Amino acid sequence: MSSRSLGADAAAFVRLVERAGDRARTALPLSVREGAGALALATVGAALLVRLVVEAPVDGAPVVGLRRPAAAAALAGTAVAALGLATVARRDAGAFGLVLVAVFAGAAAADDAAVVPATGALLLGAAAVVAPALERRPNDLAAPAVAALALVALVASALAFLGIEPPSLRPLGSRAWLLALAALGGVALERRDGAAVALGLVAAAGVAWAGAAAPFAFGAAALIAGGVVGAPGVAVALAVGGAVAGAVAFARAGERARSLGAGVLLATGVPVGIAAGLAAVVGLALVRGPGGERS
Repeated sequence: MSSRSLGADAAAFVRLVERAGDRARTALPLSVREGAGALALATVGAALLVRLVVEAPVDGAPVVGLRRPAAAAALAGTAVAALGLATVARRDAGAFGLVLVAVFAGAAAADDAAVVPATGALLLGAAAVVAPALERRPNDLAAPAVAALALVALVASALAFLGIEPPSLRPLGSRAWLLALAALGGVALERRDGAAVALGLVAAAGVAWAGAAAPFAFGAAALIAGGVVGAPGVAVALAVGGAVAGAVAFARAGERARSLGAGVLLATGVPVGIAAGLAAVVGLALVRGPGGERS
């Protein structure tokens, strides 16, 4: 299957999912964004939990066989979530980017020959999704920082995934992604949400304690479950704390879809590979907020 044919399929899907969304929006108890976020977080979170149990210093043998099914479910869940988000996006590059990433991710899962074009589609779609968030707005410095750092992480991780300078780009991608997650904590600081900041600090302290108490298991979990390479444990702790603080701040403000998006970004880990990249794009689209939606 050629990349040109897949691109045409993506354009057709944009029109298809928009029509489907128009029919579904009035029938769903949750908003489409909230439903997409819940689906993505449930499937990506389940895959993360399986990976963590396998790497934990306990007998993870009973769940080893679930790794591939959980990964497949996460790919399917995030693909459906991306298409769902595209139904409520304006007819702009962001909607096309979501569908493009979902279509090519599915193609790459079905045929290894599509991995390279799927990687290009991932980066193009990610850029289209995060572009609006890069615009600096008053009292909103966290969103541009998260978007810029996440895009750097996606580019570096994608190139490393293709075998281009992995020793340099894998650590760069890891550090940029962890910084992006930590920057989510800026949402709580900007809103002066003391409860969110406190919960983020507690989460960060808990992760730091776990790293100090069991450094070998912690390092293995960060690598296998989170895809972290060449980043110190304190960076992982700050990333978890920032994501938790951001998620809580969004939730306390009634922005449930954005809160779910922060959870998706945290559960995804460093976006190495097509499936993780798709999950990252979905999380970024959710965190971006409803400003790009059609009425």
